[in-house]
Amino acid sequence: MPVRQLAAVEAKKLVNKKWNDSFAVQVRASLLDSTLAESDPKTRHASARLISAIGRLYLKDDSWPELSVFCQQASTSQRASDREIGLFVIYSLLESDAHDAFDSHLGDLLRLCSHTIHDPESRDVRQTSLLCLGELSNRIYAEDKALYPSLYLPVLILRIKAFQEVLPQMTVVLQQAIEADNESDARNAFEIFEVLLLEVAAIEMSYSRFKESSLVKKYFRDLLQMVLQISANTSYDAVYREMGLSFLASAIR
Repeated sequence: MPVRQLAAVEAKKLVNKKWNDSFAVQVRASLLDSTLAESDPKTRHASARLISAIGRLYLKDDSWPELSVFCQQASTSQRASDREIGLFVIYSLLESDAHDAFDSHLGDLLRLCSHTIHDPESRDVRQTSLLCLGELSNRIYAEDKALYPSLYLPVLILRIKAFQEVLPQMTVVLQQAIEADNESDARNAFEIFEVLLLEVAAIEMSYSRFKESSLVKKYFRDLLQMVLQISANTSYDAVYREMGLSFLASAIR
């Protein structure tokens, strides 16, 4: 493991115990700059994880505004490596349990990922966009707000429609991962679709009385057809066909 990658990994472990505002401003600025300048992908991701660990300390009161600027500028940069790392920082932050901190930005994040998942240059950018969308799908529904449909439903419908529009491209990214023979990316993509079918579907029940309340129902048939084709394609490695069969087993339960 490269020294800089190891340093980022170890530093992340110390954030909650040792982080101090006396050196926060200098370290935060330096870390954002060095992460963009880093050439090694694994080290960039380790640094992005460190950024997100620090960022979580400031999410509630939004007291690190430079982080939002960094994510927005990096994810829309002219450089593919910048776009990927900007999105990866967003993904790492979304992985945390701080749902409320993102609620007011969810529409903007959906719009961003709906654009970046079509990235014409980088499969890594498209794959990371898919990871972000997987996390965002868990935040589209708010169980506590199902009791107040007249207030929340208009916002919910806009979010659902935005997600439905990008779902077909999400399946394209899955297929691209298989074509690139990237087992990790393909597995992550299948896991995202399984979550959409199972965990998100369970939350959807709170809204089932409302028309068009499902994220995946509109494209469920197309999704199953695509996975059937993957499972039956003998030109694919067995590991991908097994992933497809596992997904189908989950879908028909």
